[in-house]
Amino acid sequence: MIEDCIVCIDQAHVYPIVRGKTTTKVEFGANIHIPIIDGIFFLDQISWDALNEGLHMINTSEFWIAGIILVLNLVKLAGAALPSALLKWWNSFSA
Repeated sequence: MIEDCIVCIDQAHVYPIVRGKTTTKVEFGANIHIPIIDGIFFLDQISWDALNEGLHMINTSEFWIAGIILVLNLVKLAGAALPSALLKWWNSFSA
């Protein structure tokens, strides 16, 4: 027998997480992070552990900065390849 514990038979994985916040002392369920970009929802993280918002913010920021740098590099590469692709396409009509 577990004292002072709420047990859910339907969802055995849901258990109370004591956080000690001023508004709510106990949280239940998963912590999720869902960024919205242009109206599209992305499930970035799901965790059943206690969440440290400060560390999560740093990790998420680093992840998104790396993603933006990757996209910018891909756009740069595509822009460099575009003139040669257009030239090949144009020459295909004259051949």
